[in-house]
Amino acid sequence: MSFKRIDKEYFDSKISDFHEYSSNPLTFEFMKEIKPSKDIAETEKYFSNLLSDPKKLIYCVEIMGKVVGTISMNCESKRRGIFSMGFAFSPLVWGQPSILNDIVSVIIKTFEVENARRIETITEIGNLRCQKLLDFMGFKKEGEKKGYYVPLDGSKPINAIIHAAFKDDIRKI
Repeated sequence: MSFKRIDKEYFDSKISDFHEYSSNPLTFEFMKEIKPSKDIAETEKYFSNLLSDPKKLIYCVEIMGKVVGTISMNCESKRRGIFSMGFAFSPLVWGQPSILNDIVSVIIKTFEVENARRIETITEIGNLRCQKLLDFMGFKKEGEKKGYYVPLDGSKPINAIIHAAFKDDIRKI
């Protein structure tokens, strides 16, 4: 397994891999504000928007040359050194220890190369698998945001959990 920062050229060369996991409804089980991609054009549009944002650092994770997910770091405040993190992986690789290693590597790189001081996450309250992973990596639960996520299907807003970590909090795996 390996991770690398992606650009438009790399994305274009691997678009079918990105589409494969982005079209799987399980990938978005706890991301009710995003729908799985219906076709390659939707995948291309979604990732083009991400890649065109200069505040976002997008990394892909590969297994044997195949993209199986992404980790994103969004610079919320350069002056304060605050980044927010998100990630999505193919359900086929959920729970694999190498995924954890890549997430931690991107976190450490963000602290060291981007001079991050704090990395935050916001996770749907029902996503216990992700919350346990964040706890294991050293993130601290800071609170709850009431009605944070607004599902696309019009159902009731969903609460979210805030986690954050400083460099010394992160477990070296």
